[in-house]
Amino acid sequence: MVKEIYTAALGMMPQMTRLEVIANNMANSATTGFKREDTFQRSLIDAVQNMHHNKGSVSQDDIVNSRHGDFSMGATQSTGNALDVAIDGTGFFMVRDKSGGEFLTRAGNFTVDDQGYLATPDGKQVMADNGPLLVRTAFEQSRTAVKEDEQPVGIRIEKNGEVFVNEFFLGQITIMDVENPQSLKRVSGTMFETTDATDMRRLNDDQVSVKQGFIEKSNVNIVSEILNMIMIQKNFEMGQKVITTNDDTIAKSIELSRISG
Repeated sequence: MVKEIYTAALGMMPQMTRLEVIANNMANSATTGFKREDTFQRSLIDAVQNMHHNKGSVSQDDIVNSRHGDFSMGATQSTGNALDVAIDGTGFFMVRDKSGGEFLTRAGNFTVDDQGYLATPDGKQVMADNGPLLVRTAFEQSRTAVKEDEQPVGIRIEKNGEVFVNEFFLGQITIMDVENPQSLKRVSGTMFETTDATDMRRLNDDQVSVKQGFIEKSNVNIVSEILNMIMIQKNFEMGQKVITTNDDTIAKSIELSRISG
């Protein structure tokens, strides 16, 4: 009976992890460029290995849930903001933080930081073929005033990622393609780091398709996440019943042994 309690508890642990992942997905359902996560139990992988006579064990002391990202494209939404850019198809924007660290993201809700660079809301600079896109320099070279009471500055982003400020060419946004996105390490809801296993290359002009004035929404399907949550809660309740039933049985057995003794 103790084994049944242990088995039930072991089965409840991955359900808790899955519940945490689903809760995080739902919390980011409105986050631009967010990619949902899912879990996969290591025991299933080991079962397949056993079927092929490879080393592995279906029965484990600890069931490991590995997380993996769902990199399917989210729906695009028109914003009318000239600094919003959505990738239509595969690829990632490359951005760089102040310490020089490079990241990949699908979130194209850009802004201009206090130094005049095109950047993400958290301050990472958007990379182009000639380095970060310094919009302020383009303002000056296009001889267009940037004061609010003077002529506004027009920013145009072509389908291939080329950026123009009042017809002055600023640079071409770098769009990277990752052959094995599961090798990426998630560092935040929308930011990823490459690893040694990442196979990455820059997309050519004819392979790039971006849309100015659009953002890519989260690929979280709220209805699916709610259904998964309900299923997990039911499985968790079943485990609780098994533990409660066996605990009651053990308690009665102990009581009977005392009486008979």
